[in-house]
Amino acid sequence: MSLSYFVQELFRDDLTNEGRGLKVPESFLEEMERWKIPATSAQGDKTHEVKAVSPKAAASSEDLDITLPARPKINPREPLKPSRKPRR
Repeated sequence: MSLSYFVQELFRDDLTNEGRGLKVPESFLEEMERWKIPATSAQGDKTHEVKAVSPKAAASSEDLDITLPARPKINPREPLKPSRKPRR
């Protein structure tokens, strides 16, 4: 039920405005508060920050080593061959 509780808490304002009753136990709310506390690494130092990167920047061709397969050479005057036998 944790997912259900999480969604109810996430949309608490909307559900309350629609007149729906929330059934989130106090123990789950306490657990959610613990999630907000920053975690520390095993050495006890601060955790590192993660920068958000736009999808365009993350997938730039300069950063990726992608080799595309060679395109097959097609003669426009030659009919295409079927890739499999026709069904009967």
